[in-house]
Amino acid sequence: MEAKNEENYHICKRCLKLKKRIQDGLYNKKDKRWMDEDGLLWSGKVCGSCNRERAKETMKKARAKNEIKKDII
Repeated sequence: MEAKNEENYHICKRCLKLKKRIQDGLYNKKDKRWMDEDGLLWSGKVCGSCNRERAKETMKKARAKNEIKKDII
C-alpha cells in the first residue's frame, strides 16, 4: 500500500513558524515521513531546521561529556 504524496502547512513547536511539510514516503506501512522545502526531515512537530539545531546541541553536549571522561581516566 503506497501513500499519496501530501503537502500541508504546520506550525513548528520550537520556532513557532508556519512551514510547509511534504510527505516523503513511509517509515513502515503506517508512519509517514515528512520533509521540509529544504529537504530536511521533520521530527514529530519540530521542523527540519530546528531539528538540525537540536541534534547539533545534543551532540555538542555529548562530545564535551566524553572529553571530560577521557581527561579523568
